[in-house]
This record gives sequence, structure tokens and C-alpha cells, in this order.
Amino acid sequence: MGQSILDSNGYYLLVPGLDDSLYCLESDSGEQLWRIEVDDQIIARPYVWGEGLAVVYTAESVNGRVSQFDLYTGERYWHYGCNDIDDGRLCQGQIG
Repeated sequence: MGQSILDSNGYYLLVPGLDDSLYCLESDSGEQLWRIEVDDQIIARPYVWGEGLAVVYTAESVNGRVSQFDLYTGERYWHYGCNDIDDGRLCQGQIG
């Protein structure tokens, strides 16, 4: 399972769950702000990029999927996995 991470302002805590979900909590109160289900376990620490229009990147294990989510709402903007790559040499076997 991936590790939790705080955004640069210390307000949003992103937690990869054991239930194949990504949780966003308000760091002071622990209140769940949003939860998004993914297709497989998140294996790496989520990465938060930007301020204003901030996004979260995740990497999943068996399917090799990388996804981008809105930090504030959890909306998935896109996801891309090994099955989406035509050249199988670029993505062979499992990640992790």
C-alpha cells in the first residue's frame, strides 16, 4: 500500500486505502472530504502537484494504471494503464 501525503499547505491529507480507494481528509479534523475507488491497490505515495488547480497522481499495482485526480473534488481527469499501450515492450509484467 502507498504512503499518505499532505498537500503543500498542510490542509489535505491523501490516504491510499486497503480497499482500493483513495481518501482525502481534512488534516486538522480528520473529516473525509472525498473518496474515489480505483481498480487496484495504490502502490506508491500519491503525488500532489500545483496550487490553485492542484492535481493528485496515483500509480496502481497489477494493472500499472496511472491516474490524475482533482485535489479538491476527487474528480478523475484521466487514467492510463499498460493495457492502453500498443507496444507491449514498454509495459511488461507487474509494477511493484
